[in-house]
Amino acid sequence: MATTQQKNDALKLIETFGNKSSDYGWFASIQRSKVTAGLKERVNDPSKINTSSVNLCGPAALVYAVARDTPEKYVKFTTELFETGSAKLGKIDVKPSKSLKLAKLEEAKVNAADWVALASLRDSENFILDFSSAKDGASGITLPGKLNDWFKAAGYSKVLNETNLVFTKNETHARRASQLYTDGYKVALFINADMLQSKSQDSVSTIPNHWIMLSSSLTISASSVSFNCFTWGNGSRKVPQTGTLSLSSFLKHYYGFVAAKP
Repeated sequence: MATTQQKNDALKLIETFGNKSSDYGWFASIQRSKVTAGLKERVNDPSKINTSSVNLCGPAALVYAVARDTPEKYVKFTTELFETGSAKLGKIDVKPSKSLKLAKLEEAKVNAADWVALASLRDSENFILDFSSAKDGASGITLPGKLNDWFKAAGYSKVLNETNLVFTKNETHARRASQLYTDGYKVALFINADMLQSKSQDSVSTIPNHWIMLSSSLTISASSVSFNCFTWGNGSRKVPQTGTLSLSSFLKHYYGFVAAKP
């Protein structure tokens, strides 16, 4: 977690960025003032990063962690992308495509600061499909191996990838994820998003399709599971939202984790 001084230093960088005269950079439809406002909000509260309307939960998991731990790095990455059209996040070389930089920002769906940082990170890793619209689906998917590599390249020294694309994990594994969170790791759970909705949490999933970041340990009993997480612009979303999430229903949607520690 960043110190108050680190946050203040990041806010100074944002102020310098916001005071520049040109209101447009390398992203044709995105104004400097919008990025400035979004960055201020996210440095003060990284959980404002919101992918509820775009398929960018993988980049959100990484950038949320970076913004919490090293806000200056997050700000420098985002502002350099805006200013120059490319940037590094640690050792990740991010060079979004021309189509992304020319895309019209759908402000009702995604914040300008999130679009610059998250969409650029996702798009720069796509060799076949460009990610250039909030409507893009397959081109926005982040697989566990990529998230694992991003955490390492972003500067996290201890990174664990214990996921599966087909089979769900068991209670012992869920308890391991919880213990890693208690031990100071950033823990990204790989799940099917049906888990997050009371009306669908008891269904049987066939694939993992969402990343969430633990913001509490898991409370596991013989009959239920509960915890808080970061997802969709909420840093302490309760799971379940209402009622009880049975252990068996949790495990039907749990495909493992990627965990990282500085």
